[in-house]
Amino acid sequence: MRFTATGRELVELARTTLDAWWDGIQRGARGAAGALTVGSTRYTLGYLLTAGELARAQTPRDGVRPRAVHVRTAESLPRLRAGELDLMCGSVATVGSAPELAGFEAMEWRRSGLALLTNLPADRLPGPRARVGELPTLPLVVPSTGLIGGFLRGWFGAGFRRALTVAAEVDTIG
Repeated sequence: MRFTATGRELVELARTTLDAWWDGIQRGARGAAGALTVGSTRYTLGYLLTAGELARAQTPRDGVRPRAVHVRTAESLPRLRAGELDLMCGSVATVGSAPELAGFEAMEWRRSGLALLTNLPADRLPGPRARVGELPTLPLVVPSTGLIGGFLRGWFGAGFRRALTVAAEVDTIG
């Protein structure tokens, strides 16, 4: 692989950042009898497993025992507050100044758009993307709980199901 000068600088910055992060994890885990519990949502699990493989190669000699657990988005902040997790990798839905994140340090890794499903054929859609104001005109497939429900409540209020055309409600979309 060949990197530009900027690319090399970014790689070095990433290395030093991850090294510092890893040193902090080791110090923290040693203070907690060597255990490090990391929560992950379904969509970040693959990234976490890759990082876990790299960490496991180093942890036996460092005395840190990483443990990954699956956590639904809605459970992440309560489980962090309860001390069940040392670190959480996953999505968080916030509105406004995000008071629910008080006491936590959140690092935005990536921001992506929200995807909703409809049972309309492509020729009946308003385009490749629908604006929030167009959602009430579309029959939607929405989950009964979780991150997407949080966004819909933020946009349309607690009675979002009455404001939208919910064609189906499911527990998981996968």
